[in-house]
Amino acid sequence: MKKKDGIYSSGIEQEESSHVNDPVMAYQAGNEITDILSRDTLSDIAEYTVSEHRAGRCIPHSQLVNSIMTEKGWI
Repeated sequence: MKKKDGIYSSGIEQEESSHVNDPVMAYQAGNEITDILSRDTLSDIAEYTVSEHRAGRCIPHSQLVNSIMTEKGWI
């Protein structure tokens, strides 16, 4: 550290202005799931979901939210 005018300085000069660099990769909304899973797998998932719904083993979203909130003690 150097002393200059009664103030200690590290000797490292700082830039007058700073800027944010552009992101390396932009976010892309949409088809990410199709990049991970094959169409056959997605088809199997859809068929399973429909069969579970028809068998009555699914609950509506609102009921799921209420169940979670009750379990957490929020309501």
